[in-house]
Amino acid sequence: MPKLVPPKLTNAKGLIEMKIDQTKEVERKDFLALEFYKKLAFTGCRGNMSYKIKREQIENEEPEELPEGTKPKEEYRFHLYYWPGPYAFDKTENTLIQEAFFDFSEEGLKEIADFLNEKYENNLELWTISTIR
Repeated sequence: MPKLVPPKLTNAKGLIEMKIDQTKEVERKDFLALEFYKKLAFTGCRGNMSYKIKREQIENEEPEELPEGTKPKEEYRFHLYYWPGPYAFDKTENTLIQEAFFDFSEEGLKEIADFLNEKYENNLELWTISTIR
């Protein structure tokens, strides 16, 4: 749980500001088992950086010719969304939501953790200050 510093009453623009101290890096162990993602999406946060991880099917643009009665092999990947809080995914403007894709595998989950930490560290101001109107 992030440690909240008591908010100032308002800043010069009339916005309430809260500084969120969330220095713990995202790790693979913070995510659920691979099987979970076959049915549901996972959401989490680090500081004010929210994220959503879901599995999606990769659409094959050029389907192979298969023997009659054979289904094409279904391939999946992780679809990662990340955005500045405090709002939930469905309540955040689309222009604020960024995306990335990873292999649907244990290695993919490790790469997601590393990716989120890199994005967080490279833009600390965005992820550590939450403004609420």
